[in-house]
Amino acid sequence: MRQEAYFYPPQPKNGYNNPYALHFKEALAAKYDVAESDYRPVKGQLWSLFCHALCSDVFFLNWIENVGVGRKQKLRTWIALFCLKIMSWRHAPMVWILHNIHPHEGENESTEAIKNWLFQHANLIIAHSHAAENYAREHARNKVLFLHHPITPIELMMDDDFKLDCANDVFIWGSILPYKGIGEFVSLPRLHDSGLRVKIVGQCQNPELAKQIESYCGERITFNNHMAIFEEIAFHIKASRYVLFPYIDSGFSSSGALIDTLMLGGTPLAPDMGAFKDLKEEGLCITYNSEDELFDILNSDTTQRIDQDKVKTFIENNSWESFIEKIHDNLK
Repeated sequence: MRQEAYFYPPQPKNGYNNPYALHFKEALAAKYDVAESDYRPVKGQLWSLFCHALCSDVFFLNWIENVGVGRKQKLRTWIALFCLKIMSWRHAPMVWILHNIHPHEGENESTEAIKNWLFQHANLIIAHSHAAENYAREHARNKVLFLHHPITPIELMMDDDFKLDCANDVFIWGSILPYKGIGEFVSLPRLHDSGLRVKIVGQCQNPELAKQIESYCGERITFNNHMAIFEEIAFHIKASRYVLFPYIDSGFSSSGALIDTLMLGGTPLAPDMGAFKDLKEEGLCITYNSEDELFDILNSDTTQRIDQDKVKTFIENNSWESFIEKIHDNLK
């Protein structure tokens, strides 16, 4: 008889804003009966967690430490910890996916309390970068497993709707968030002195950050503030020398946009940390350690390229099916 798996967080009212959750739940179905697999939004995520803590067989916990950020953090933290203790009392296996070494919103007593409890009680901790793996091993009582961010195939239906105005030196895409360092990058004086063309496409729900980026835009730096479809992203990737990830968060571990960039044939360029560093060692990412190194790469007459045979092998070895299979095997 198959076990029932519960995935946290359940689908919120407005749907998941990260496709990782949907792909994870879909892939779980190969090995488990998945709770709430109809994807109907729940009235309260912590109420859902409590109900399933009493009955589900195995738990897959994502970003649960973030309940300690925002409103009513002490109450929400107490509820989350109580639910986790119920799982422990029932001896139900808990898999914690450590997406970030530290929450992007910052640490506080609540996030630390949940993380410390999981380090002591989670049966298996999954890290998507060696940096996160090493951090977890320093604190974890049980097993820690490094697995690359799984890969979702992307099917494109290209048409002629996207017209190329000019080729870009740099393309930046995805959700526009403070920890990604986009505002800091476009404000660099040497960028404006370089003559480099920069295209930014992505939704920014932070009005101050959007205004900051827009203030540096002009003929050579452009910003389309909207959620782009993959066809548009693929078009700009093909028209750009590099896809840049100018992240500034030292707690960063992995990036779905990095994986999608490889899938779409792009050349990722990023700081030498987290999954960027891991993929550099596999020949799948160009990294830099300083602003000088970044601009040496961007200003070079030679554009570095990624070996597409290595990309193909990486894709074959890191499917969602393989990801779930490895987790399932490590829980036996």
